[in-house]
Amino acid sequence: MTIFHLLKELRTNFNVSNNAKLALKLNTHHAVLSRLQTKQPKELSAEFLVRCHDYAGYSIQKTRDLYNAPKDPYNKENSS
Repeated sequence: MTIFHLLKELRTNFNVSNNAKLALKLNTHHAVLSRLQTKQPKELSAEFLVRCHDYAGYSIQKTRDLYNAPKDPYNKENSS
């Protein structure tokens, strides 16, 4: 999964059709979402993870899973 999957899931969750409306729901600027789509960062910023948690109700882990981001190395539950 990629940022496209994460943003699609967020748009579905908020029942919005584009990034501008999604940005309003996440209380962020639409340029942030556009940058995420064009640059495809390997990790999501802590601020974006918190926004997904606070506004969408997603856990940090769910957001990482949707994005296929690396697991948190400090979380003991993820270590084997």
